[in-house]
Amino acid sequence: MVNKKLLFLGIFLLMISGVLAVSLTYFGQITSTVNVNRALTVTGGNCNEAGVCTETLPGIAGGESVTSEVYTINSQTSVNAPIQISTSVDPSEEGIATNIEYSLFAQGDPAGSESRIFIRGEDVGVFTLNDLNTISWDTNAILGYLPHIDVLIDTDGDGIKDDALVFEYAKATVANCDNSPYPTGNLTTFYDKGNISEATYAWLTTGDAGPCSGSPTFFWHSLADWKAGQTNQNGKNINGATPVKGFDLEVDSWIEESSARVSGILINGNAVDITIKPAGTLDFYTVTNFDVDSYGEYELTTTVTPQ
Repeated sequence: MVNKKLLFLGIFLLMISGVLAVSLTYFGQITSTVNVNRALTVTGGNCNEAGVCTETLPGIAGGESVTSEVYTINSQTSVNAPIQISTSVDPSEEGIATNIEYSLFAQGDPAGSESRIFIRGEDVGVFTLNDLNTISWDTNAILGYLPHIDVLIDTDGDGIKDDALVFEYAKATVANCDNSPYPTGNLTTFYDKGNISEATYAWLTTGDAGPCSGSPTFFWHSLADWKAGQTNQNGKNINGATPVKGFDLEVDSWIEESSARVSGILINGNAVDITIKPAGTLDFYTVTNFDVDSYGEYELTTTVTPQ
């Protein structure tokens, strides 16, 4: 009799433990729904909410080029958004080439407004100043002062940009410094002063911007000399091991209202991808060159792709 009671008790406990094992597979469960909006939007002539844009370009003759409307990439996110812009042509033929041109404009009032293209250092294999050798770009300097580039550096090693080396036309060389008028039209980098190389001079942006004759607060050296090591530059020590966080290729209105179209950006001879900064914008065109034997109807498709 006792054995039967013990048997029934054991079976009951097993049943209870089985129920608990099935019902207590977790101690809590939360189901949430979130709607994620696009990090980037594209606006321009005839664009819908999805960023799909259409336009009819004017007719041209073979051997000529055609330029699209200006389109704007708008960041809606609080983080950097790397992108790639590419264009395909249908039908695809040899001799047809499409170029992306970025449009920069800095209005004269207020002074100091800026319009820039941002390139991350990691995207071009530049992690320190020692990794940087050359920079070049093509530009149509339409108005004012031609584009310059800031090399964004981290002088205290905390992973955040806190200063920059400014490479600009007026301060690129010792022999011909602060000269004007400034060149306009179609040119490469700093025109008569050449592309940026080890011999090109740059000044520290947290110091003064001049004069070229020198002052205690104007920190101005060639790229080679910055790499070799410069101590107490506005309280900072900078050398070839100084981290590079990125590049701002820009126009600004410190001198005068400025406008330019920029393409063919090369860092260390390599083409670059662009990153849109948080809440930033970037205007661009496509310019398509047709061969002299091109004729008929062509469809151009430009795609902005997050990386």
